Amino acid sequence: MRFQYCSWLLVVFPQLSVADDKLLQYKTHYADEVRSLRRFYCRSDGSIPTETLRMIPCQNQRFSEVERLIISNNADPRSKIALRFYPESLYSREEFARRRLGFIPQNLKPNKLVIPKKPSKRSADQYLNYADLGYVTPVKDQGDCGACYSFSAMAVLESAILRHYGAKKDFSVQQGLDCTFHRYDLMNYGCQGGHPFYVLLHATRYEIVNETQYGYRNRLGTCQISEKKQILDLTAAVVSLDNSDEALKQVLRELGPVSVAVAVGESSFKHYAGGIITECGNELDHAVLLVGYKDTSEESYWIIKNSWGSKWGEGGFARIKMGSSCNIALDNPIGVLVNAY
Repeated sequence: MRFQYCSWLLVVFPQLSVADDKLLQYKTHYADEVRSLRRFYCRSDGSIPTETLRMIPCQNQRFSEVERLIISNNADPRSKIALRFYPESLYSREEFARRRLGFIPQNLKPNKLVIPKKPSKRSADQYLNYADLGYVTPVKDQGDCGACYSFSAMAVLESAILRHYGAKKDFSVQQGLDCTFHRYDLMNYGCQGGHPFYVLLHATRYEIVNETQYGYRNRLGTCQISEKKQILDLTAAVVSLDNSDEALKQVLRELGPVSVAVAVGESSFKHYAGGIITECGNELDHAVLLVGYKDTSEESYWIIKNSWGSKWGEGGFARIKMGSSCNIALDNPIGVLVNAY
């Protein structure tokens, strides 16, 4: 019931799918929305009427800062994105990082080499979106737990199984959270962060149960399953990448959706409602699923699936400009090689 009150607010201002030709309309829509929310978030008695923020003292200064940011961005014709107010918009940088991020960089040795081909004008090389092809499972929400790494890893595994066997799975993110805590070089720390590779390494060794069997609890627990040996022949792949867009495109074509890290930091990323993100933070701090790209003379961007629910961004997805934006090609992507049953 975490978003009960705020979900009611968002019914008044429904989620819109942002297309480029409608960006101005949606900028205006979300600017009007945040203006109207002031009376809900700042009562005269100094409290915020939302279960999400637990009736803490009204953060008038913080709300005003976010309100100005959204209104200013959405009024700027040069801005390529629309911003929107979310319940988490009032979180401090530290609180947001603790609750909504969770990627901890590791110096992993690559075990998969992908050699990028020369740029091609073929349509297959200009646009690819595994979500359109039906190889991406529904968006989930990590809640107030820094478990993006487990969500990203399970999304990779779900897409790999879909591509190779046509089987739609809903794997337990909680298993990835609980059963890799302080294992595999002690590098995963539950809701305090971790790395997708160790979750996928666990998946190559042990069977992953479904979400219905081991549901997400929004907190770290003890491993609740009797670990059975994985019957699929899987390899957790750390892909060697030369920090180039062409190499990352080739990775997507060969491996399918992969886990990548992005730099969110204190940027507009958390307020994103649609469009193409052009600016992010500096340090890699969030794991997402890379599902596609568009690379033409008119525009070039990556398509990612996030773990902040379907009300965030473009139905839970986002487009990020190719190049240095968000440092998306900086770290080695993590994928799954499905060999055989």
